[in-house]
Amino acid sequence: MGADPRLMDLPAPILVERIAAGAMRAEDLANAAATRVEAADAAGLAWFDGTYLRRQGTSMDRWRGTGRPLGALHGLPVVVSDLVDTARIATRLGFSGHAERVPEHDAALFERLRQAGAVLVGKGSAPAFGIGIAAEAAGPVRMRFAPAAVTTCNDGSALAVAAADAVVGYRPSAGRVPMRGAYAASPTLAAPTILATDLTGAAMVADTLFAPDEHTAFAMPAPPPGLRAATSGTPLVTPTIAVVPPLWWDEADADIREAFAELAGAIGSRVFEAPLPPIFGEAVPQARRILSAEAAKTLHGTVERHGEALPAPVTALVAEGEAVTAREYLTALDWRTVLGAGLGAILDRCDVILTAVSPRVGAVGPADANLALAFLGLPAVTLPLLAAADGRAIGLQLVGRRGDDARLLRTAAWLQNLILGQGEPS
Repeated sequence: MGADPRLMDLPAPILVERIAAGAMRAEDLANAAATRVEAADAAGLAWFDGTYLRRQGTSMDRWRGTGRPLGALHGLPVVVSDLVDTARIATRLGFSGHAERVPEHDAALFERLRQAGAVLVGKGSAPAFGIGIAAEAAGPVRMRFAPAAVTTCNDGSALAVAAADAVVGYRPSAGRVPMRGAYAASPTLAAPTILATDLTGAAMVADTLFAPDEHTAFAMPAPPPGLRAATSGTPLVTPTIAVVPPLWWDEADADIREAFAELAGAIGSRVFEAPLPPIFGEAVPQARRILSAEAAKTLHGTVERHGEALPAPVTALVAEGEAVTAREYLTALDWRTVLGAGLGAILDRCDVILTAVSPRVGAVGPADANLALAFLGLPAVTLPLLAAADGRAIGLQLVGRRGDDARLLRTAAWLQNLILGQGEPS
C-alpha cells in the first residue's frame, strides 16, 4: 500500500499491531502521514517537515530489523502542540515573536513518546502561550494527519474542542504526567490533553506518558494505571453513573437535553441525577483568579520585552492577574478543597459523572466551560457518541475521581459499547 494516505484512517491500536507483526512498515506509515499533511498544505500545523517525518519511519524500521524490543507506540505518527518543547525543532509557544526559539531538550512528555517509539508528524498550532480556547488542538486528528495528538491546556478548553470536532479527548488527573518542558502559563491548572480517533488509541498514548514528576506540587507517585487494558476490560459490576447537569443546563439547546435524557434511559437503573449545588458557581471565578495571577507572574518578563506585540487575550489576562491580591489568590486555592469535597460526595455514589461539554450543538461553548475541572484536577474524557439530526456533535463528557483514571476509561469503554450496540445494560 506504500504511501497510501488512507492508512491514516485506521485507529492507533491497529496500526501499532500491524507494524509489530511485520504486516506494515513504519516507513509506509510515515509516508502516508506525510502525504496526507502535504495534500492539506500542513493546515493547522505550526511546524512540519516531510523529509524529517519520512526519515523517522525509516529509522524505526532499521531499529526493528535489529531484533531489539519495540516500544508500545513503535512507528505510530503523533502530533504534539507548539507549547511542548522538541529538541532542535522550533517551538514557538504560539507566538510569532518566538519564531527563532529552538529548544535544546525535549519536554518530559515528548521524551516519553519518543522512548515508546512514536514518530513526530509535526507541531500543532496553539494560542499564544496557551491562553485562550485551543481552537486548533483537535485539527490534526480530525484531518487524520495522525491518529493521536498531545497538547497542553490551562483551562480544559482542549476537551471542549475535541467534543466539537468529534474526536476523543482525555485529560488525565493532575500530577500524573510530568510537565517539564511543556509551557504552562498557570502551573497549578495546566495539564496535557490526549486527542485521538478512538478511545483505546488515547489510552495507549496516555499509558506512555504517566510518570512521577518531582517538579510539581501535584505529584502523585503511583505505577502507570494500565489504561489500554482498562478500555479492553469488562467492569466486574455494571457501572453506576451520575448525570450532573452543568450550571448552564437550562440554557442548553433542546437537542442536547433530549439526547442526554435518551442516553440516561438507555443506561437504565444504574443512573441517577445529581444537580450541582449553587456554591459551584464559585468554581469559575476562583479558578480565573488562579489562572490570571499565575499568568501575570509567568508572563511578566514576556510583557516587558514584547509589549504591544502580544495578542490581546494575553495582555488582558496579565492585567487581570496583576489586580489579584495575595489574599484572593490563596483563598482561591482553598476553594479547591471545598468544591472538591462537594463533587467527591457525588463520586462516592457512582463510578463516574456524566455531563455535557457545551450548551450549543457542535460548538466549543463558553470559554470557561471546562475551567472548573481543571481547577479541581479531575480526569475527564469526551466521547464522540452523540449527534444532532444534522450531524453536528453533541459533547458528552465523563469525569472521574482524581487518580482513578483507569476506572474512568473502563467505564467510558463500557458506555461506548452500550451506545454503539455492542453491549447491553444489566
